[in-house]
Amino acid sequence: MGVWLLMALSTLLLFWTVGVHQRLLSLRQNAVQAFGQVALLLAQRSPAWLTHSEALAAVSGGHDLAERCRAADQQLQAAVALARVQRHDAASLRSCGLALASAREVALAVLDDPHALLSDGEHAAWRQAEQSLDFALANYNREAQVHLLACERWPSRVVSWLARHRPLPTLPTWGEAMPPARGAA
Repeated sequence: MGVWLLMALSTLLLFWTVGVHQRLLSLRQNAVQAFGQVALLLAQRSPAWLTHSEALAAVSGGHDLAERCRAADQQLQAAVALARVQRHDAASLRSCGLALASAREVALAVLDDPHALLSDGEHAAWRQAEQSLDFALANYNREAQVHLLACERWPSRVVSWLARHRPLPTLPTWGEAMPPARGAA
C-alpha cells in the first residue's frame, strides 16, 4: 500500500513539474514573440537613421553626430542579431537593452543638433516610429515581467532553477521622456 501511494505521489509530482515547465516555456515564448516585433521595428528604423546620418555628414562636413549615429545603429543591430542567435537568452537581451539606450541617446542628440536636416514631417515620422517602438517595448516588458513573476513564485522557482529558466530582462522605453514635438513649448 505504501509503495503504491509513493508511486502515485511521485507521478503527481512529475506531472506538476512538467506542467510548470511547460507554462514557463510558454511564457518565455510569448516574450520572445513580443521581442520579435521589437526587432522588426528596429530593423525598419535602421535605414532611415543611416540615411539621415549620411545627409548630416554631407552637410556638416563629417559631423561627429553622424558617426555616433552610425556606430550606435550598428551596435544595436549587432545586439539584436546576437539575441536571435543566442535564442533570446537573458544576457543577450540585456546587451540589446544597453545598445537601445545608447542609440536613443544619440537619437536625442541628433534631434537637438543645429545641423540636423529633419523637416517637420520627418520629425513627426520619427516620433511616430519611436512611439510604435515604445508600444512594442512595453508589450515585451509586460510579457517579460509575467515570465519573471512566474519564475520567482515559490513552487515554480524550484522548477525554474532545475530547468535553468533565467528571467528575461526588461528593455528601456521612452515613457514620459519622449521629446516634445516641434513647435510645442
